[in-house]
Amino acid sequence: MLPSLTGCFPQYFMFLFLMLIAEVAVAIVTLVYREQFLVGLQTRLSHQLNEKYGRNSVDNQLFTESVDLAQYKFNCCGISGDSDYNATKWRLDGQGSNGSRNVPLTCCTLANLDVRTI
Repeated sequence: MLPSLTGCFPQYFMFLFLMLIAEVAVAIVTLVYREQFLVGLQTRLSHQLNEKYGRNSVDNQLFTESVDLAQYKFNCCGISGDSDYNATKWRLDGQGSNGSRNVPLTCCTLANLDVRTI
């Protein structure tokens, strides 16, 4: 081995060891706080669905398109189910095709009776 490189090996292995410790720590924190994160996520998504879905603005359009894509790809409806749309401004303001629809066209309940949640 080259004498100039032997001094780098302990530092290299120490760096790898620290990276391993950091990964283990992140995994433990993720496992411990998983439920809190998921509950908070569902609450935030439900709030966003009520406030932003189907509303006219660039930010809201991106959210609407994301929800529509998720519903189409994952064959689901809403965050917890199709009843999530009952309290949305989209439905209450009658923007869902002049108020005649309770759920968007991308919602699987229109085509599939086996509804799943996200």
